[in-house]
Amino acid sequence: ERTHGRIIAFAVHPEAARGASIELLAATMQEEGRHPGRIGTMRRRTPSGELLRWRMTALSRAEGPRPWLIDWGGSAHPATTSPAGCSLVGLT
Repeated sequence: ERTHGRIIAFAVHPEAARGASIELLAATMQEEGRHPGRIGTMRRRTPSGELLRWRMTALSRAEGPRPWLIDWGGSAHPATTSPAGCSLVGLT
């Protein structure tokens, strides 16, 4: 019986400044037998009308030690432009 929560998935963002790309991360995972799935292109408009574009692997493939991958490309990460007022207090 489980008596506590657990992290079921997590995201990894490539750091282009360090030479990483979503394709490189996906290929590395594939080589390790942890295929992250197809890289898809997504987009949405913010409430202010700005168009955000990103690429990511399927969340359904993320499990335990296998993350899902996301690359915001030239778009600002939504956490940098979202309204303040919420903060993570801790994990138990």
